[in-house]
Amino acid sequence: MPGMSYDQLMRVPQIARLYEQLHTPASFFQRYFKLAPTDTPVIASQQRVFGYDLVANTRTLAPMTAPMAPPVSVGQKPVGTAMAAVFRTNIKTTIADEKVFMTRQLGSFGLNTKVDATGQRYIAMQMKHLKTQVTNSVEWMVAKMFQGGFGIKQDGEAFRLCELTDANAIHKNEYLIPASNKGDVNGIIAAGEAWNDPAAPILDHLNEISVQAARVSGYQPTDIIMNGNTGKHLFNNTQLAKVGGTAYRIFDSLTNREVRGDEPPTSGPYTVQFRALPQYNFHIYNEGLVLNNVVPDYANQVSASNWSALIPDGYALIVPPPGDWVGFGTCMEPVAENVMSEVKTVTGLYQWRTREIDPPRFDIKMLLNYVPILPQPQAVIWANVWRTGL
Repeated sequence: MPGMSYDQLMRVPQIARLYEQLHTPASFFQRYFKLAPTDTPVIASQQRVFGYDLVANTRTLAPMTAPMAPPVSVGQKPVGTAMAAVFRTNIKTTIADEKVFMTRQLGSFGLNTKVDATGQRYIAMQMKHLKTQVTNSVEWMVAKMFQGGFGIKQDGEAFRLCELTDANAIHKNEYLIPASNKGDVNGIIAAGEAWNDPAAPILDHLNEISVQAARVSGYQPTDIIMNGNTGKHLFNNTQLAKVGGTAYRIFDSLTNREVRGDEPPTSGPYTVQFRALPQYNFHIYNEGLVLNNVVPDYANQVSASNWSALIPDGYALIVPPPGDWVGFGTCMEPVAENVMSEVKTVTGLYQWRTREIDPPRFDIKMLLNYVPILPQPQAVIWANVWRTGL
């Protein structure tokens, strides 16, 4: 952005480009599964609460017909329905003229004044703070979708996301993952075989889970997502070491994902392929978020009472590669960017600016209407691999 004026930096196309360029730590789920607000939605509804189809894969065979016989009618495919309430957030941050006044070229005034690198960094920092909150909300919803769902509760005049089990939830988005795909996965992870035991038959478990997935959903799982506290036990597993060859290291590759030199460091994930399980990618994802309504300072954000890991200890998300089994929906909303501008209809994520006075400033605004959806809930396996509480 060298040599750009204050006015140019605040124009909507520049704001949109800056949004795309800023990467936030908690974004693996939405980026990997193509569920970011800037991706293509499956549904763009006119309503904030809508239903979407659940269509399982077809396993039946076509009937055989005799030569020259007319077509035989076959039954229509049964279609289920799940309901989803759209999460809406409409937030803004203020860029006061006074904050960037000292970053202008000496002797120049007005909106066309060139802003130096310090001023540009300040604007980018405020934009990143705004985007991070939006990204965090999406990431949290996607993580909870894979675990069964989440709720929405009232907080004064506003609403907040909450756990599915929260007693104060006034609406729940439930994703209908089969009970046989949760917990011990229909008895596959048996008592005494928890994955934090070095002798756990993890290879046997995953082969049996693969067989069950072929029957239940038709999608073969290839990606296993867990946090580092869970993943560290796999490196000590005797079965994986034996099958992969004890003369070799237990893993075949260990790759840091989505991190470039010009990006900030993130808390994951990194991807591991074990020699005994080359068909699976193990993604170690340590990110967590603060669900409670607290001041976003350091102490509150690292407090154990506020911090919540997206993938808790002892659990593994086992899913197919990104595809049509998962998506997201949005809805339409009328927006007027300024007092004199015409009303237009927008969907999903939208950002704009408004010029204000007293004090002179730009308000940078972001509107998001978004909800993740799961057209094939049978494809998701949320495994309690430590058998906690079972």
